[in-house]
Amino acid sequence: MNKIDIKFVSYSYYQLWETNNCLIKLIENILNEKYNFIPLYFSTNNTKLKPIKKPLKLSEKLMKRSVEDITLCSDNDTKKTIVDISFNRNKLKGICYLSYRSSIELNSDINKFLSLLKKMIENSKGLYAYCHERIDIRQINYQRENTYLLPSFLAKGAYWITYYSKECVESLGGVDLMMKSPAWNKMEFSDGILLISHPDPLFTENKTKKEELEKLNEYLEKLA
Repeated sequence: MNKIDIKFVSYSYYQLWETNNCLIKLIENILNEKYNFIPLYFSTNNTKLKPIKKPLKLSEKLMKRSVEDITLCSDNDTKKTIVDISFNRNKLKGICYLSYRSSIELNSDINKFLSLLKKMIENSKGLYAYCHERIDIRQINYQRENTYLLPSFLAKGAYWITYYSKECVESLGGVDLMMKSPAWNKMEFSDGILLISHPDPLFTENKTKKEELEKLNEYLEKLA
């Protein structure tokens, strides 16, 4: 089956991560294969990838205060499934994110994939998260000039899948207005709302889907 490369990112603040012990939980989940891949290589602070030989000792190493960027992947090739964890330990301005890059089969049931995203959003205490076709993200960001929809929550506009925490939802006018958005599917969680613009992520050179995505983005911009 045809597969498409996707990228998922969940943003939060270090104060939330520290309060909820997120960093340890994320590392443990990755090493215990909870995110649908087997981590075999790692790097810290953007250094060269190294094979994982002793997961338990690796976990201790990754918790050191000198480490602020962690990469774990399934192969010595960053084109394969890969997770990045980046965190600034500044309690007042520290921005953290969990990034997941992989590929999914087109025209497949996305419910299992959505469950994985929901788990990662919960584990990373995401305030805002998105998932989109990797090749199309730069073009979208360029067109929108990398602007924020809600800067205080690190929230940008709409992508193929977009998550807004309950704090974001309140700032955008509440649940009712968000659930009336022109998205293909809207899912209400206990901590926020997930918007899905179309059934599959294939946007490259698809004019209709791009127009529909921008319609959703314009709707959210008006709420902000």
